[in-house]
Amino acid sequence: MRSRSLLRRSRSDEIAKLMLWKAFGTAGVRMFRKAPLAAVPDVSETCFVFLCGLHRSGTSLLHRMLRGADGVTSFARTGVPEDEGQHLQTVFPSARALGGPGLFAFDARAHLTETESARLGDGVGLLLREWGAYLDLTKPFAIEKSPPNITRSRFFQAIFPNSAFVFITRHPVPVALATASKWRVDPVRAFDHWGRAHAIMLEDIPHLGRSWTLSYEAMVADPETCLAPVLSGLGLDQDLALEPVIDANAEYFEKWQSLDQSIRNDIVALMTDRYADVLDRFGYAFP
Repeated sequence: MRSRSLLRRSRSDEIAKLMLWKAFGTAGVRMFRKAPLAAVPDVSETCFVFLCGLHRSGTSLLHRMLRGADGVTSFARTGVPEDEGQHLQTVFPSARALGGPGLFAFDARAHLTETESARLGDGVGLLLREWGAYLDLTKPFAIEKSPPNITRSRFFQAIFPNSAFVFITRHPVPVALATASKWRVDPVRAFDHWGRAHAIMLEDIPHLGRSWTLSYEAMVADPETCLAPVLSGLGLDQDLALEPVIDANAEYFEKWQSLDQSIRNDIVALMTDRYADVLDRFGYAFP
């Protein structure tokens, strides 16, 4: 589905906050970010559901669907892009601090596991206080959606033992080309980043207690059937008002065909040589 403009969906104060974020990044967020809670909240009874997928993979669509379920709290009207929790804390670096969309997974600091969570010390409490300022933790489920979650699942599981993870994948052609266009990333680099992030994801999944992997393609084809295992597994309301969606992959496959042949050859050689196992795992092939 083509996302509606954030400006059309935001109130005037949210637009002002977004402009500050775009201009100043984390420093801009500090100008309007809520103060952390005075005490560390008890989240032992809250199931944190982390949505994990690269920029342009469909995580925002998935987030809008799931946060409408009964008993769910999530970040909303925060003034940061797509209400992503990565921008509402000071404990770990955001994607922007690691190079931005299409690049962040190349930074070694992007892959966080139990090792990094054990080193946080008081940072764990700070994270809970910062996020807790935006969430209604009396509800049984809290949903967080940020693209770098795809490389941080083990880290979050260590901090939030009662957690679950929903990964969403999308064919590398639309993800990489959309990322390259919007954030001015070299196309070959954007494809390499898709492979790198998903290789980390597949490395981490066996260490998780509860996780599901969905595809954008399946979700837009039949969202009700696609989401049913997740809703059932979590115990969420299965009568969600799912928004109509349109598969936007076709336009990117057309753009793929319009790329210079030498660039396409370089991309295919890179992906099939370095990430053949990742592509096979998700059933993706190049047109």
